[in-house]
Amino acid sequence: MNYELAKKLKEAGFPPRDRRCMACVETHLGCDMTVMPPLSELIEACGEKFGSLTRSYGDTVFKWKAIDSEHQIGRLANTPEEAVAELWLALNKKA
Repeated sequence: MNYELAKKLKEAGFPPRDRRCMACVETHLGCDMTVMPPLSELIEACGEKFGSLTRSYGDTVFKWKAIDSEHQIGRLANTPEEAVAELWLALNKKA
């Protein structure tokens, strides 16, 4: 998962856990500790709203697609973690 997506999760209030893989990214303000959750935690955080995760071939490369349980929201990404993270962000978007 890239840093920008991990930062979006952090800013959106992704559920904190005791065990986390943290990435320290040096910024002009110092070290920014950002959560990079594993796939299992991302799926768990989506709860019953998580529908499926599939791998498909498109635009000459394989992509991962995460879909909500009602098949209304889908997110396409390069990795399964990124697809589910984008789905979680869409499901938890504040109006």
